[in-house]
Amino acid sequence: MSGELRRLFGADQADRQTLVMAGTPEYKRLRERDTQRRQRVTALVADGALDEADDYYHAAMILHHGETLDDIWQAHTLASAAADRGLHSARWLAAAALDRWRVWITDPTTTDADRTAADVPPLAEQLERAEAMTDPQPPMEEAPTWLKDALERWR
Repeated sequence: MSGELRRLFGADQADRQTLVMAGTPEYKRLRERDTQRRQRVTALVADGALDEADDYYHAAMILHHGETLDDIWQAHTLASAAADRGLHSARWLAAAALDRWRVWITDPTTTDADRTAADVPPLAEQLERAEAMTDPQPPMEEAPTWLKDALERWR
């Protein structure tokens, strides 16, 4: 596995060990670090530097924390590639990125058994978690672009 991707992934995950409230200076610094990591990962992907399943997974996780629908779609694509290369844990990330890309549009025909097969929690559990995470609402000027775009489409 790429040592650089391993370091970028480690930094990404370390930044998520403590909950940082949106709208705070700490949150702004977190998003700046996320942007720097995404830019480097994007360059590595463009250079063909991904080789092993773990490379694809680590790149996908960093892009999953992106600002745009393109970031999220690329996260889904890379996580799917990691899963195709045999990394079982990448199935969850591929499904989570696809969910994020769809921006909360849930296919009603997807059963909890389907979710379990993709290592995704049942829908009721995810809805409960989403409700807990969205109170209080962060300031919209701090929201990722993909979220702002989705809310605009719903108006």
